[in-house]
Amino acid sequence: MLKSDSHKTLLKFVMKIALYVLVVVGIFSFVLDIQIHYGNNMYPAIKDGDLVVTNRLAPISVESAVIYKHGGKKRVGRIIAKAGQTVTITGKGKLLVDNVQPAEEVFYKTAKADSSVKYPYKVPKGYVFILNDYREDMNDSRTYGAIKVSDVHGPLLISMRRRGF
Repeated sequence: MLKSDSHKTLLKFVMKIALYVLVVVGIFSFVLDIQIHYGNNMYPAIKDGDLVVTNRLAPISVESAVIYKHGGKKRVGRIIAKAGQTVTITGKGKLLVDNVQPAEEVFYKTAKADSSVKYPYKVPKGYVFILNDYREDMNDSRTYGAIKVSDVHGPLLISMRRRGF
């Protein structure tokens, strides 16, 4: 009788651990996306080595910093325009969305990339236009074109500064 009780207790314990593991895996597979950001393309908001966490279930909006996937790599950028909006980058580095300069905290000029993206650029349905905060780094929609909304993993929930890495 004592042996049977210990087996039941052990089985309950193993089932609880398995349930906890399943819940944690589910959260990190379907709700949260965590990565270490390498590079300074989002400087000064996010620096090289910062840990960024996104909420995949939260809605994305213009001016949100997001993790997105392009070319098989996860990247971090800021949504500047959504489907139906028109993006213009002037020769003097002025960014316009629907002929209005967005109220950004970014103080870098927005240069045009030498790519197939021609301005004014109308963002297609189901896509967003993403730029880096550090506008000298042109690995964003200026080079790739608009990014599919389905490739956006969600807005940044937390950015944690890491030191010594």
